[in-house]
Order: sequence, then structure tokens, then C-alpha cells
Amino acid sequence: YRQLAEESLSFPLAEDISSNSINGGITKLNESMESKKAEQLLVGMNPRSPGGKCCWVDAGGTLFSDVAELVVWLRSSNELAGNSFQQPEIFEFDHIHFDSSIASPVAILYGALGTECFREFHVTLVDAAKEGEVMYVVRPVLPSGCESKSGHCGAVGMRDPLNLGGYG
Repeated sequence: YRQLAEESLSFPLAEDISSNSINGGITKLNESMESKKAEQLLVGMNPRSPGGKCCWVDAGGTLFSDVAELVVWLRSSNELAGNSFQQPEIFEFDHIHFDSSIASPVAILYGALGTECFREFHVTLVDAAKEGEVMYVVRPVLPSGCESKSGHCGAVGMRDPLNLGGYG
């Protein structure tokens, strides 16, 4: 999920993002694309926390780091139906909420389990999935800088290698 989280933060390009999304905390998206490409080559590195936020929702053409903006987007269901060309890609290994409607727009929650922002986004997206407004996908990631917000258990293996019995 780390690589997908990085890709989510690097697309859409900064000039394609609405001002609402930028004000929500995704302000670092206009960093040089060369540094983004170099960072993606570092296997096992956690994505950088976008604007100090530990959670965000990728809706294809828009990133949301604020629940209120996500709610406004969810309520504009007529506009959502026409944006199918910008739907994020779904993979076999993705965690898709069981109440999700396949015909609905895709909303992917990237976030650190155990954080307050994850809970807020999760509750909002579960309700939207139950109402058939969205296909809710969860991709748990712990961005760098969010370890203290997720608690001790959520940050296990973040700093030091995680040793598994019988594997070294």
C-alpha cells in the first residue's frame, strides 16, 4: 500500500487539484516530480505525511484531507456519475467495504489505523457506502510523522526491522 499511497499523493498534479483540496492540507503536491520519482524507488519507505495529515481520501480526480469536504463531494452524486474516467484503480488485494456499490464512484481511504482522522473518515465512508453513494476501499498506511498519533501498537515495525520468529 505504501507505493499506492505515494502515487495517490503525486496524482492528480497540483494544477489539477481544486482549491478546496489544497486548503484541506494537501499543500506539498507541487514538489518537484523528480524527487517524487526518486523516493518511490526506496522500497519499504513510508509515504510522507501530506501537510501533517495522517489520512486522506483519493477519489480519482480529487484528494480530500478534510471530512467536511468529503461530505460535500459525497452529496454531489449527480456530478460523481460523470467522472468515471478518473476512477482510481482497484486491485484484487484491496479491502472493499461489503456494503459498497460497484456502480458507485470509488473513494479510497489511505490512513493510519488507530488515529482520530481514520475513525472520522471511516465512519463517513461506511455511511456513504450503506447509502449506495460510494465504493469504499481501505488501504491502511502509516505516513512518516504519524507514528505518535497511531499509538504504540499501530507503529510496530516502523522504525526498526520487525523480527519474525524463525525468519532471522
